[in-house]
Amino acid sequence: MPSYDKRVFQLFYSHLPRNGRIIAYTKICPVCPRVKHITVLCLEKPCFAVFFDYCPKSPSTECPATPSTGLIQLPRPARQRLWDAVMALENPPKLEGWLFPGAVKEMYDVYAVPEMFTGYGKKEFRLVEALVFVEDRHRPMSLPLMAEVVDNTLKLMFRQPITAQVFPALPWYREYPDSPVAVPALDFHYYNLAIKSWDYALGNEWFGAPETITLPLPLSHIPVFKRGDVTVAEYAEDYSLGRKRMVPLCAMTNTFSPHLEFERPVGLRYLQSYVEAEWVFGLDAERNFVATCPSILDEADTILALDDYVVVKKDSESGL
Repeated sequence: MPSYDKRVFQLFYSHLPRNGRIIAYTKICPVCPRVKHITVLCLEKPCFAVFFDYCPKSPSTECPATPSTGLIQLPRPARQRLWDAVMALENPPKLEGWLFPGAVKEMYDVYAVPEMFTGYGKKEFRLVEALVFVEDRHRPMSLPLMAEVVDNTLKLMFRQPITAQVFPALPWYREYPDSPVAVPALDFHYYNLAIKSWDYALGNEWFGAPETITLPLPLSHIPVFKRGDVTVAEYAEDYSLGRKRMVPLCAMTNTFSPHLEFERPVGLRYLQSYVEAEWVFGLDAERNFVATCPSILDEADTILALDDYVVVKKDSESGL
């Protein structure tokens, strides 16, 4: 798993574009137009400091990660200077993996810091793997959501940077509260186990207090959401209570916020899991430069059952 070195990330903050500019150019997924790709930053050679568009819904063998638009990329000489600056640090760290800039407060302009980051230095955040139904009669997709630790609970808002980037129904510029158009085009619902039905997680009204879900610790279930226009979300309660096996979290989303730890539910029949594998760079059939990672659907895996999650180790074959 990638390590977090504050010295490296401070160099990133001073050289890279702000997140508002980054997500303004996010692409709608060609495989599933109901989601957008997540912009991630490569932390290792041969693509150090290159932004990629990553699909959170489909395996990379179906929808590979591709370099983001040149409008947000650093020129090659600037990337080399950044690499040299990192290597010049005392005891330079090993660089590996990816970074999701949206989860880092310093990657925003001071006037566009998301509400959840206000007073970030005094807050403690954890990652919670959540499931989101985006299509009727389809399995939910997994997303790592940030939640604030308050006393012995987690405070979870669906309104946060990763959801603003993933869902086209939500405007990317929603961090600007004075914008007259910063209103979601679609509401989102949360499966409430207490009433065994769906409740609002994010309504059409953008202004006013955000909806907050309180999750007692230790975490005993998986948060499940759906788009408001999804009418058939099968097995929502079973997924939430761990009675239905989930697709393992991708190696990308499991590690692209290395400064945050996961809070995983305990006592579930089917433990949460993630794929442990290396990303491989190469050319696809159309000679486009892409990055791929073995899927859970591929062969050659080793399953390691741990206390509160499962690791699925994959061979690092590109499949290109």
